[in-house]
Amino acid sequence: TSQICTSRSQSERLLALGLKKETADMTLQTSLDVCYTTSFQDAIEYFENRHLPPHPTILPAWSLHRLIEMCLNDKTPWMQVKLHNTYDEIISLIEELIRRKGFNKEYLEE
Repeated sequence: TSQICTSRSQSERLLALGLKKETADMTLQTSLDVCYTTSFQDAIEYFENRHLPPHPTILPAWSLHRLIEMCLNDKTPWMQVKLHNTYDEIISLIEELIRRKGFNKEYLEE
């Protein structure tokens, strides 16, 4: 049930805010409702290398990690400290929750 990347409406919202398509680390094909782990820029280059126009149902999409990464800059040092390595931070949180018996047991091997 996890969302792998931004939905069509979320991607359109980010584009309306002015985000560059080239910052998208994923590609959403709206006609198939499929998200590819190929960056949007790589998808566009794929079409260009084959002298084809980009498919009209292909949109840039962003993973949650990429959106967090883009929030980190010199003007937000407090976030850099907290979110420097998001995956390691989340794994540490899971480890602590398991240790305290606060992690959902349905997600654990017996």
